[in-house]
Amino acid sequence: MLKATIIGDCHSNRLLEHWKPEDLVQFKIWGRAGQSAWGFNTASKKLLNRESSKIEKLPNFLTSYDSEEEDKNQKKLKSIFSSIVDEGIVFSWLGYIDIKIDLPENDDTEECVIRYISSLKNYFKKAKVVVIEPFPQFIPYIGIK
Repeated sequence: MLKATIIGDCHSNRLLEHWKPEDLVQFKIWGRAGQSAWGFNTASKKLLNRESSKIEKLPNFLTSYDSEEEDKNQKKLKSIFSSIVDEGIVFSWLGYIDIKIDLPENDDTEECVIRYISSLKNYFKKAKVVVIEPFPQFIPYIGIK
């Protein structure tokens, strides 16, 4: 079975809404609000071992009208960073916060890319790493800073 992991900000958690256990992919998402490529450091993430953000909407196969059961399912879908295994395919989906906040403040796109890619390459030596284009910006938020 193919193993796939997505690392990203809170937008990436929305992908769980569309995943089903019968899919032929062992799928994990670690998405945490406010993650940026500029400050992304895999070694630090593993050390801090932070939990992913709560997902906004449960997948259809887990939807429940019982709030206790819904809370249990929410906890089941959260993951900690150290649970990400260096195998299969790792999709890194960061950049939304960078476009909106970090790059206008730091004005060094090249440095951002070097940090981001170096951190991924140093941590994931076996997995195939795929960098996904940042989530599209909404016009009212572009250049907010």
